[in-house]
Amino acid sequence: MIGQSFTKLSIEEDLYKKEEPMKISIILLVFTFLISCTKKSTPELVLRDFVSKRFSQEFSADDFKEYLAGEILEEALAEEGKYLEKINEAKSFKMSKFKINAKRCIDDKCFLTYSLAYDAPYSVQKESGSVAVNIRKIAEMKKEEGVWKIFGITDVKTNFDYKE
Repeated sequence: MIGQSFTKLSIEEDLYKKEEPMKISIILLVFTFLISCTKKSTPELVLRDFVSKRFSQEFSADDFKEYLAGEILEEALAEEGKYLEKINEAKSFKMSKFKINAKRCIDDKCFLTYSLAYDAPYSVQKESGSVAVNIRKIAEMKKEEGVWKIFGITDVKTNFDYKE
């Protein structure tokens, strides 16, 4: 009798040990699914992702299509790489601040006012150093086929603080 209960207990422990990794796998799978579904579900997330990517990795023409639409996309693709070169230049800058200050939405159209700060190197003739740049912009966002995209970005204010 004692041998049977010990064997039964041992089998139950083995089953529990096998179920535990499965439970963890299911939880991770659900968590991953939730994150992937909400990646670009709001205009704030799309804008934040666009700006973050600008300062961390190189853009390609296909990346523009992922974030931009309308006239801003046409302009970006029409300038024969000049816009792409300008965007990729920001990869070497150090972003220090990104904040969405205001949001105004009507149906599937939003205007996001945001502040951005970064440090960039400069050199003029024999002088060189870094410049702290603070920018305030307004992004026009629209939902296109269920996905938020940037339709326009307007500069509101830019401040430069040169350091030697």
